[in-house]
Amino acid sequence: MEIPGGWSEIKPATDEVQGICSVMKSNVEDITKTSYRKFRAIIFRDQIVAGTNYLARVYTGEEKMIDLMVWEHLPQRTSEGLWTSEFQLTGIKPNRKLEDPLEPFN
Repeated sequence: MEIPGGWSEIKPATDEVQGICSVMKSNVEDITKTSYRKFRAIIFRDQIVAGTNYLARVYTGEEKMIDLMVWEHLPQRTSEGLWTSEFQLTGIKPNRKLEDPLEPFN
């Protein structure tokens, strides 16, 4: 059972999480000064707060992985009545392995 405000258990990546990681890819490439041929979310955890924190392990090719922390702001309604979401990359942890613990970091 998840604790309110606590991190979820590790789960297989979903299409939604892959979409978030895909949106963050260019930011990650700018920060790491690396171009990634592959960028596939493998596993993730999430935390419901004032929005949602995501922690995802991403396969970047050649047996390399990185961990990403992304914050999704609470959805906002536009003047046209549509809902929008914003994502903010809050952390990158390089040189990860699948068997490494998937733990939040600063």
